[in-house]
Amino acid sequence: MKRTLFLSILIVFIIMSFIGCNQNTSKEQSQQPQQQEQYKQQPTEQSSVSDEKLKDDYVLQERCGKRSEEWVKSKYGDSNYSSQTPIGIMTFEYENHYNKKLNKCFVLIYKNTTFNDNSGNSREQELYDVNENKQYGFVSYIFSKSKGDTKTICSFFGENCDKKGGWYSLIIPYMEK
Repeated sequence: MKRTLFLSILIVFIIMSFIGCNQNTSKEQSQQPQQQEQYKQQPTEQSSVSDEKLKDDYVLQERCGKRSEEWVKSKYGDSNYSSQTPIGIMTFEYENHYNKKLNKCFVLIYKNTTFNDNSGNSREQELYDVNENKQYGFVSYIFSKSKGDTKTICSFFGENCDKKGGWYSLIIPYMEK
């Protein structure tokens, strides 16, 4: 019985780790209802505090996913993750994460822009607190075809973070845990 309970909790934990952080694309959005059904169908032998905590965490993660989708639509519209900007064609994706430790919902935006004059392109990432509509930081890699180099611009809470790997080490505490 203890082994069955342990396996049940382990299965729920594994499923939660897969659906806790959403990286949304139209294909993945269609799979979300199936994942929700799988969670509901997990066997439980006994109601405990840890089971309730897992359910609460799941509800908060789900709420963060829905709120993130609304936030992204309000900021970028519903244009199949692509739009024409004054400087070029921008495509984007996003990933959301509910951080239990901070009790916050974060969105990491990935943007790629091809410049209209074909002079180069840029790749950007921006980290936002969804509920406060606050940008924590961004990094931008701008490639120039004529110069053959890449310029990096990085800011986190207004501080420069241009060192290689600096951006990723700064966002990990917000996007994991």
